[in-house]
Amino acid sequence: MRIELEIEALNSHDRSHFSCGNEQLDRFIQTFARQNQKKGLSRTYVIAHERCVVAFVSVSAGSIERATLPEAHRARVPDYPLPILRLSRMGVDVSWSGRGLGGKLVLHVCRLALEQLERTGCVGIVVDAKEGATGFYERFGFEQMSGLEVGMLEDTTPMFLDIRTVKQAWEAAQRRRPSNP
Repeated sequence: MRIELEIEALNSHDRSHFSCGNEQLDRFIQTFARQNQKKGLSRTYVIAHERCVVAFVSVSAGSIERATLPEAHRARVPDYPLPILRLSRMGVDVSWSGRGLGGKLVLHVCRLALEQLERTGCVGIVVDAKEGATGFYERFGFEQMSGLEVGMLEDTTPMFLDIRTVKQAWEAAQRRRPSNP
């Protein structure tokens, strides 16, 4: 039997047993994610099974300087702060890893970036990839950033996904979805 798991905004979900193998991410979802939402600092979306969080992603609006973009993307944008969607944190419980939940969350972030593009503007998605996670993000088209940008968190690699690539990924995902009768 296949379990269909949906992405929803974090609310009263049980986060107490979440464990992705990264103590900082575990502590964030268990302790700080709801606080940050209440303060308007970020939004967290979860995949839950029987109200228990099995995966999550947190996002916030942000901006970056043109000089920090991968060089191939600099020519098409002006030289002032550029609006982005920051993928702040993401984790999948170790007991649910390998089931495509991380990819599902990245696709959700793509949808959020496209919504931001329509409402307020967005040149792409930025993530501070944790050590060992750059390959995961590269599979989706993220590129390492350069210039003055450094990871917001220690031991991270800042990465960028251009909004044009986001659109292409979203459109491809929509074509793969089974049509509703």
